[in-house]
Amino acid sequence: MPHDLLHKLIYALISGFTEFLGVSAPPHQMVYELMTGFEQTDVMLTLSIRVGALTAVFLSCRARIKRLMHEQRLAGLSRRRRNRQPDPAALLDIRLLKTVTIPLLISVLFYKRAGEWINGVLPLSLTLVLNGVLLFIPRLMSQGNKDGRSVSRLDGVLMGLSGALAAVPGFSRTGGMISAGTTRGFDRNYALDTALILSIPTLLGLLILDIYGVFTAKLTLGFVALLIYLLLAAVSFGGAWLGIMLMRYLSVKAGFTGFSYYSWGLALFSFILYLMI
Repeated sequence: MPHDLLHKLIYALISGFTEFLGVSAPPHQMVYELMTGFEQTDVMLTLSIRVGALTAVFLSCRARIKRLMHEQRLAGLSRRRRNRQPDPAALLDIRLLKTVTIPLLISVLFYKRAGEWINGVLPLSLTLVLNGVLLFIPRLMSQGNKDGRSVSRLDGVLMGLSGALAAVPGFSRTGGMISAGTTRGFDRNYALDTALILSIPTLLGLLILDIYGVFTAKLTLGFVALLIYLLLAAVSFGGAWLGIMLMRYLSVKAGFTGFSYYSWGLALFSFILYLMI
């Protein structure tokens, strides 16, 4: 196996696995690059990783998405044509999702610029420390059990703003939304499910920007190269699926506070690595 391809496979696996964790992919990507000397400049690799992660989260959430879409269609029918009343909790879920989506989509426009501002180990270490603080806040609150029946517009705005922080490398989109939700009294499972669904429009927006970047680069891909990038997308998908399963396990068994310590530890490790190199 060519050395460069091995690096890309490992990079895709790490990126997919950490995409939905409480500590996001960019810090792990940076640490991998520092430790190996691998420099990620391949726009098609970025596109492949995004396709794999987006596919994984969509398949993971497809049952809830299907249910919400059904309730939305039911609500749009006249009373005569309904076989039952739409579920009020599902309609409130939809309202929450719409509210949170707005700041998330706006943040997509700033991902590239924020990546240029926070470019280097020292600023990324600082944002990792702040990310750990954000993830630690729910531990100071009592655990709630709110779901779609009791959410408010303010809940949605706070979740959206917390998720939008992920435009700054070092902040986790999933972690930020979960932290905001659980701080507002959301049930952990409900907060996680909502955060995962809301990752879909964000990743889709980023994927569109990736596709635009590929077209502007005017790349020409042969059949073998295309197969390699499909393999990389599959590896990213596998990593993302494992990451989602880990988050679902933690939502039931342990919660997400452990990611705050991990975020601080990764900040310290990356800083030490920077000093050594």
